[in-house]
Amino acid sequence: MVSNSVSERLKQNAQKIMQTWEVRARSEVDASMHQNSLVLRNSLPQYLDQLVDELSTEINRTPTRIVADEIESTRIGKKHGHGRAGFADYSLTQLIFEYHILRQVIFRVLEEEAPLAVRERDIIINSIEQAVNDAATQFSRDTARYSRTIYGDINSRP
Repeated sequence: MVSNSVSERLKQNAQKIMQTWEVRARSEVDASMHQNSLVLRNSLPQYLDQLVDELSTEINRTPTRIVADEIESTRIGKKHGHGRAGFADYSLTQLIFEYHILRQVIFRVLEEEAPLAVRERDIIINSIEQAVNDAATQFSRDTARYSRTIYGDINSRP
């Protein structure tokens, strides 16, 4: 018996979501045009796997599991932000825009079969908002660190 849960639909459509997102990112995010596919998608497979788990109704959400999921989710967002900070042509605006595109693609692909319930939409939106926050925070930290490395710390000058 094949489950029609949103979690299962996301899992089955992960490749389609990644491919659709990549096409849109390449055409709409200037800095992504210069990246190869693996670099562009860096943490997307892990993010989608984490979202599959968040949407699952079959996972027992113990307090320990909830904390572990939050830690893993934060790690994935930070990894994405760190990766983008390493490219001089990426801006914070472009990083955030990648997530807006991802949200649109996930909703479009998942709602091809059936509309999402409010609970499911909320889980996806909350997950993406947290990922944006984690990625943007890490991106900002790393770009500030890179700037200090290149230009020196202005505050430490006499």
